Parts: sequence; structure tokens; C-alpha cells
Amino acid sequence: MKSFLFAVCGLLVISSCIKELQLPVDETEQTVVNCTLTNDSIQTLSLTKSVKLGEEYKFQKIISAQISLAENGIDAGKFLRLSAGQWQLRFTPKAGAVYTLTVKLSDGKTLTATTTMPSPASIQDLGDNTPFSKNFSQNKTGNPYWIFVLNSDTSNNRPSGAETLKMLIGTDHIHADRFNEDGNMKETIPSATTPAFRAYVRIPATDTDVKFCLQARYQHYSLIAFRTASYEYDRYLKTSLQKMYVYLDESDPTIWYDESRIYSNIQNGVGIFAAYHDQYILYFDKP
Repeated sequence: MKSFLFAVCGLLVISSCIKELQLPVDETEQTVVNCTLTNDSIQTLSLTKSVKLGEEYKFQKIISAQISLAENGIDAGKFLRLSAGQWQLRFTPKAGAVYTLTVKLSDGKTLTATTTMPSPASIQDLGDNTPFSKNFSQNKTGNPYWIFVLNSDTSNNRPSGAETLKMLIGTDHIHADRFNEDGNMKETIPSATTPAFRAYVRIPATDTDVKFCLQARYQHYSLIAFRTASYEYDRYLKTSLQKMYVYLDESDPTIWYDESRIYSNIQNGVGIFAAYHDQYILYFDKP
């Protein structure tokens, strides 16, 4: 099951390299829209139809649709189809702006959703770091943010898609959400002092400044990511992980009756339209 956890967590890390996780929500066929705006110049979207329970687990692609994005009520552009089910728009979102996605299908059905692009969390590297522990300060934040660690073989200061997600990290951040806490980091690093978390640390919005450390088995090159999330992305990622954790224990028969849902904000369909802002700090530990 650890390999399953690694695979699914990897799907959620880098939007430019993944397709968003979606599980069938009922027995009816539904239109699935996945689009997460990022602090990049190219935005991507997937448009498919869900499968019915009992059918082959393969999403049906939709090739005909009109997909537009509006910024604060003003047209910001139209997504162009790259391939069946995959669409792209050259556009850079602005922090604080409200975005509306509109998808018009050939059968006349219209799907809509709204999100707000968050401002990045204010994070500073305090230095005085060790090979397994990095120190930071955080100013008050209006949005939650998520922390994760990517191990790399290069000195790139942004992910290329070849990185691997560190599956266990620890922090002493006083506001860390404990929903995915998993033991203690000293079980893998004897001198560690923090509780361990599965792949991600979620920090809720807070009106206080905080100093904290992040502990992990860092590699020669490591990228620490701070992902400030819109309300929609925060709900989507947390409920996706909670859903995944339910299925990790195959010996627990309660998973047979699980009816929890992954968060969706798509009107007339399912999926997610959300936004996040990524910041990366590259660490290079000398041998």
C-alpha cells in the first residue's frame, strides 16, 4: 500500500505534470472538469466524462466545447484544445482577482465555477540549517498553504517533473493541521524532534507570525515547496488525501461503506476549478 500512497500523492504535486485525481461519485455519467490556475504563463484544463460503476474504468474524452475564462467579470481568453480532453490557455493570473470558468458543451449544457487567485504566503529562510532540518519564519496569511519536499538530481530552482516527492516530513509549526500526522520523525532520523506527516503539511490561514522548522531526509538537491491555496484548492486537496487514506488500510471493512466525497465546485458537473501560488526554495547540501 505504500507504493499506492506514493503514486497517488505524486499525482497531486505538480499541476503541469499531472491529471487531477477524480473518483466516480455515483452511477450516472457526468462531465468532469479539472482546472487549477497557477502562477505560471500557461494554464491547463482537462474535460472528460466520468464512467458508470461496473463499466471499464476509463474516462471518455470530450473534443467539442467552448471554454472561456473571465477575470473580475471581464473576458480573459479562451482555452484551445491540444488533444482529446486536454486544453490550454496562455494567461497569467493576478493575485486577488476573481476568476470564472465557463464550459459550453455541444449539447447546450453549460458548466461554471469560480475561484480567487491567492497572494503568496510570506516565507523567509532563517538560515542556521542542518542537513535534516531547515528553519523558516512565516508572517500572517490570509490563505492556507501546503508544504511538501521534492528531491531532485539537478540544481533547478523550479520542478521539471523528474523530481520525487518526499513521503514523510516533519514540522514544529504550532498551527500545522494534524489530519495526516503519522508518528514521529525520530523513527527515521534519530536526532529529529518533530511529529511526522504524510507527504504534506497543511498550514491554515493565521493572523500571527510563526517561526518553525521543517525536517526530512533531504537529498543532495531538494526543493521545498510552499503552495498557497485558494479556498477551493485547499478543500479539494485535503478531501482527496482524506479519501485516499481511508483506502490505505485494506483490513478495515468500513472502507466498503465509505460514502465520503472529494470536494467539487463545478456547477452542472464534477471536478475542480481552483487556484494556487507556488514558491520554491532550493537546498544544496555539500557532501
